[in-house]
Amino acid sequence: MDQKRRRLLSLQGLKGISDEALCAVLSAVKELPEDDDSVLTTRHISDFLKKEFSKVATKLRVTTSGGDFDWEVADISKMLQYFVKESDFFKELMGGVAGNDPTRSVLELIFYIDGITPGNVLRPDNRRKLWAFYCTFIDFGPHNICREEVWLPLAVLRHSIEHKLDGRVSCAARHLLNSIVESGQSGTFVNTTTPKVVFWRIGRVLADEEGLKSLYNSKGASGIKQCMLCSNVVSSSSNLSAEGIVCIACTNPVKFQLHSDSDVWRSVDRVHAAAEAVSAGTMTKGAFEDLQKATGFTHCSAGVLLDVGLRRHLLPVTTFRYDWMHVFLSHGVLNHELHNLLTVARRLHRVGFKQLDEFSRAGWKWPASGKKLQDFFSEGRERASSDSFKAMASEVLVVYPLVRQFSRKVLQRLGGMTKELDSFYALCEVVDMLHGVKMGSKIEPNLLQNKLVQHGCLHQLAYGSDCVKPKHHFAFHIPLQLERDRMILDTFVLERKHQPIKQCAQHVKNTTTYERSVLSRVLVDQLRKLRAARSGDGLIGSVKRFGDTDVAKAARWKSCTVASGDVVILNASTFFEVRASICRGGQLFLAGHELRPRDRPDGESCRCQREENLVQVPLETVTQLQLAQAWAEDAGGVLILHSKCAVSR
Repeated sequence: MDQKRRRLLSLQGLKGISDEALCAVLSAVKELPEDDDSVLTTRHISDFLKKEFSKVATKLRVTTSGGDFDWEVADISKMLQYFVKESDFFKELMGGVAGNDPTRSVLELIFYIDGITPGNVLRPDNRRKLWAFYCTFIDFGPHNICREEVWLPLAVLRHSIEHKLDGRVSCAARHLLNSIVESGQSGTFVNTTTPKVVFWRIGRVLADEEGLKSLYNSKGASGIKQCMLCSNVVSSSSNLSAEGIVCIACTNPVKFQLHSDSDVWRSVDRVHAAAEAVSAGTMTKGAFEDLQKATGFTHCSAGVLLDVGLRRHLLPVTTFRYDWMHVFLSHGVLNHELHNLLTVARRLHRVGFKQLDEFSRAGWKWPASGKKLQDFFSEGRERASSDSFKAMASEVLVVYPLVRQFSRKVLQRLGGMTKELDSFYALCEVVDMLHGVKMGSKIEPNLLQNKLVQHGCLHQLAYGSDCVKPKHHFAFHIPLQLERDRMILDTFVLERKHQPIKQCAQHVKNTTTYERSVLSRVLVDQLRKLRAARSGDGLIGSVKRFGDTDVAKAARWKSCTVASGDVVILNASTFFEVRASICRGGQLFLAGHELRPRDRPDGESCRCQREENLVQVPLETVTQLQLAQAWAEDAGGVLILHSKCAVSR
């Protein structure tokens, strides 16, 4: 015992490593073969990472204000071959996208770009900001796209280099996209069960508003024309009035005039021609600035939209996708709504974070796979939320059902907030629907659009048109995206995907080969996760064998992870408390207790009584499974909070 104590004293807190990370490292080291002569140094680690990275790496030469820069990125062709060889899961995944010709596939690539700031939401480390680029293929299907392992890291680029590029991140993306197109046209051989040649084309471009604005050099939320997809929507502060022109606060989508790909290219070409006219002295700078404002695009000769050769492959409107997670949950519409609601509650009733903290501690439980709200409504977060509701997107997704319940139980009874609460409830229903689509609910795009219109009208009734943000308008484009893609693409999984990059960015000290140092570590992390990944539905974690039955605490079913203790809604009708996951004869079951409804006080909560009998539900009979948002037990039974679309009315 004394020896163990001495070892822990010498290791705990070493180099700032957490207890969890220390245990993980010691467990991994314990599995290594004994070798008394081996000495692991940072040089060994560096050489290993360099060797692994060389298997997938390529260099793109980009010109900066300080001279040429060799940008080390991952080559998709090499990466696909590497991961197919190293991961059975990825080999099976690639083998399943054969299409009509089992020997030849043309895949639709999703390109994602995002700015990353290491640190956390309350204390960001702006000195190490960087851009990250990922891709995956829509052919993998919605159940796989929501898995972290299938998003492939392409490149990272620190802001200090990006600032030196003519055209900044758009210039960097131009080089990267040309590389993607070139390799996609050439194709690559992948040795799946049925060996095939795989080709790809750019099918979707997904990013938050800042990423899309930077990629396409559009004015975005800071301009007069704040939406790149619309030709007639202008900012509320522009005071422009003409036939067909509407402001960003318009809640009638019929009035929006959508751009075509050709419209965007014509606008960009006009701006480029004007820039040349300014250089030739035939146009004033003032007229040039007015033209940029009128078109909604900033001139960038090195950007993606002025690369004529790229135009056949990157269709700016056709491939453009707003990310609903960022639109609603990351400095988004719901953050804005929560801030406004709590501001009014504080002013009228002196109700705020303190009361919400007490409410959140009243025995509430959440799904094991999601965030927990203990200590969420802290004094520090309240101070940080003085001008907006500060939280990560995954946290907002857990917060809003609880605030909705708090509003019904507390704010509604206090009175004086009818308009504000109506607006909040309407928005909660929209978010219920969006998240429901992700979890398998069938939502009609027209119904989603109608709910967005309803919220837009109620929001302006409560707070006025001056409180409308550009993201309120961006939201109106998401139903059309749902109609086109038959799924809603989002970046929840990439919020988790950012974590290894953030950690690597903070740990790398040598900035001479910063991009390679960060990306090589991220790729090794990617490989580790791909090797551990398993395809399809099945048990997760430690499995115990009882005769012909395997039992585990958790299971994956389609895009949902269910764990012991979770409350789920089966087939939009049955409430069920999970105790274990079972596999027998290749068939999955959930074991637990049915929760019989006793009272439904509103459309998003239900009070249930737990049945005593332990039952097993075969998942093959379940067409829809959704996790309850939160639940709490008292003498009256189990109060379950759920989205409106999770339960049939």
